[in-house]
Amino acid sequence: MTVRRALIIGLAAASAVFIALQLADGWSRISGSPLPGSLPIAGAVVLLGLGQLAIGEAMVALGAGSGTPGDRRWAFHVTQPAKYVPMGVAHAAGVVTALVSRGIPRLPAGVLWAVHTGSLVVVGVSLGLIGSSSFGWPTAIALLGICVPVCLDRRVLTFVLAQAGRFAEVLKRPTLVPPQGQLTRCGVLAAAGVLLHGLAYALLVDASGIDDTPAAAVAAYCLALGVSIATPLPGGLGAREAILLALSSTPAGEALVPIVLVRLLLVGVELVFWVVASSRRPGSSTESAITPT
Repeated sequence: MTVRRALIIGLAAASAVFIALQLADGWSRISGSPLPGSLPIAGAVVLLGLGQLAIGEAMVALGAGSGTPGDRRWAFHVTQPAKYVPMGVAHAAGVVTALVSRGIPRLPAGVLWAVHTGSLVVVGVSLGLIGSSSFGWPTAIALLGICVPVCLDRRVLTFVLAQAGRFAEVLKRPTLVPPQGQLTRCGVLAAAGVLLHGLAYALLVDASGIDDTPAAAVAAYCLALGVSIATPLPGGLGAREAILLALSSTPAGEALVPIVLVRLLLVGVELVFWVVASSRRPGSSTESAITPT
């Protein structure tokens, strides 16, 4: 057995265990509470699915030196379960391993993962701060949110990479940073995906009879998602829920239902895409064939 094969099997096993734990824990927390009707749940699933597609296409948009669009699309969806393994290292390793199996060099693959992940943090925090007036926060904070996307400017990323190159010579390659057009498309698609997920949460909040306005629910979800992705917690679990609880105007017991339910539905959507991606692996690559998870 090769080292890569052993890594893939280990990631698959760890992902399965932690996803099972997340699903069991989440369901145990809301199983005794009244749930929204089937129609709002179905609507939330559709919004989450569309959002997941948009977030995946954000990775596809970062094309410089990172294989074909099909390679990047497949690598995104087939490695989503790994993000539920604590510390976040498993997800990064999964994406890089999947891309390397497609003949993509390890360093560009790692940069692709980092830029895509960073874009989700940037757009999530930006959208959350822009809508923060719905929480009663000062207008100045919303103005700050407008400035956050400057982090996706190629000049900023090139500067960051140059500074990192002081510690790792291999990073002193400006060509590793995608062109501005690709960064912009990635940011727009990531923002669309995050907003769709936020709308799914807002739909469940409304269907649960919670008084939070749709704007407040969407902004809260965007902010919680952006902050949670930057944490080492499995899939942001814990951080995202804590922020949503803190920003909700409803007592924790009532607010917990849509918060946990949107998480469970998202895991389900991600698993459906994983099954599809696993069964529709792109054509042969220059590397030996494997089936990562």
